[in-house]
Amino acid sequence: MNRLEMRDYVRDMTLVAAHELADATIDVFLNEATQRIVLRRDWTWLHAALETIQPTETVDITTFSLPVLKIYDVIEDGSSFSLDFTTRSMLNFAIRGRMFNQPRVYLQEGNLLIFHPAFDGTTDVHVSFYQKPVFGPDDTDEPEPMPDEFDSVITDWACHRVWERQEDMEKSDAYRGRYEAGLGELIFFDNSSNPDRPKIHGQLASRRRRQHMPFLDGV
Repeated sequence: MNRLEMRDYVRDMTLVAAHELADATIDVFLNEATQRIVLRRDWTWLHAALETIQPTETVDITTFSLPVLKIYDVIEDGSSFSLDFTTRSMLNFAIRGRMFNQPRVYLQEGNLLIFHPAFDGTTDVHVSFYQKPVFGPDDTDEPEPMPDEFDSVITDWACHRVWERQEDMEKSDAYRGRYEAGLGELIFFDNSSNPDRPKIHGQLASRRRRQHMPFLDGV
């Protein structure tokens, strides 16, 4: 469904006429639902294609082909290991000489990826990330790339918020329940249809100094 169709659906389900509830208010509820769904977990349908860059010390991720929600892996071309993620405080700790044989690491500050030691600008580096979804304000816009068959999860949340606004808590709770049930179905769909199923969160011990789950590698 596009944004106009979602608004019409919400009004049909809540028996609220157009003059009783502004489009802008329903849009707030639709955007709120989309944001809640996106932040609920690392969805497979938010995986972006590998972005290949040739960095020096810093790279502006706003130049990537898709808007970035979260970076989850950075690999130097020809390497079987991921670069280690660090923070500014940990990097400063290492630079002061308290850690020896420091491997190449990266950190993210705002829209900047920062590498230490710096690359020379000729090495291919592959960045994996979750793309930030787009749900534009126009009537014809759709919540991409969310699977179309689960658009009702968004509208159920919006109906919940409209009934809450009307102070009909029984209907509000009913639609909140529909939202949660639909979200559960979306999670099941994501777990059962992604190419890496079953989806298990964790990392193998081969990734240097990172936490891992023993049942993944027997450690």
